[in-house]
Amino acid sequence: MRKRLGSVTSRILDLASSSSSTDESNGSSSASDSFDEKEVEQLISDYFQIDNYDIEELHEHFAKVDPDLFGKIVKYYCGWRLLKMEPLETLFSFICSSNNNVSRITKMVQVLCEEYGECLGEFTIDDGVTTFPMYKFPTLEQLEECTEKELKYVLNFRKHNFGYRAKYIVQTVEKLKEKPEKYLYTLRDKEKYPTSLDVLNELKQFSGMSTFLELPEIAIHQ
Repeated sequence: MRKRLGSVTSRILDLASSSSSTDESNGSSSASDSFDEKEVEQLISDYFQIDNYDIEELHEHFAKVDPDLFGKIVKYYCGWRLLKMEPLETLFSFICSSNNNVSRITKMVQVLCEEYGECLGEFTIDDGVTTFPMYKFPTLEQLEECTEKELKYVLNFRKHNFGYRAKYIVQTVEKLKEKPEKYLYTLRDKEKYPTSLDVLNELKQFSGMSTFLELPEIAIHQ
C-alpha cells in the first residue's frame, strides 16, 4: 500500500492507495483534532475532481494532445488526475515551474509554505517515530512579506534559491494586490471567459506567465 500525505486548504490529508485501486483516507483538522467525515470526503472528491471527469476518457484525451510524452507513459501511471487546487497556489506553483523539474518545483512551493504560510500542526507517521510540521500555502497578504532579495539570496543559504523566479513572484504579488478580491476565482466563470484562450490571455499579464502555452479547454474551467 502506497501512502501520500499533504494539505488541502486547511486540512492535512493522509491518503493511501491499495493494489486494488481503492482509496482510503483520513483527515486531520488544523484547528482541532476532530473532523467531519462527510466534509473530508467532499473535500477529497472536489480536490481530485472525482465526479467531474471520466478518468479513462481524460487519459485518452491527454494522450492524443501529447502523444510523445503522456501518450507513452500513461499506461504505467493509471492514477493521473486534474487537481482542483486553490487558484493562488496554482498561479505561484506555475511561476516556480519555469524551466524547472518536479523535484525543484516541489521544494520551492514547500519553502513558500514554510516561510510564509500558516502551520497546520504536527503530523506523526511510522507509529510515532517521525513527526514533522505541515503548512498551508500562504495567502496573498502573507506573500506580501516576501522580497526578491530574500527569495533569491537569503533563503538560498538555508533552503533553496528561487533565482530569476524571485522577481516574478514579487511582481505577481504586487499585481494581484491591484485586483479585486477573489479575482483569480473569476477566471473560472465561463460567461466572462468562455474559452481557454481567454483565460490564458488574462493570466499572461502576470510576470513569468507569458510562456503559458494553450492548453486543452478541459484543463482550464474547473
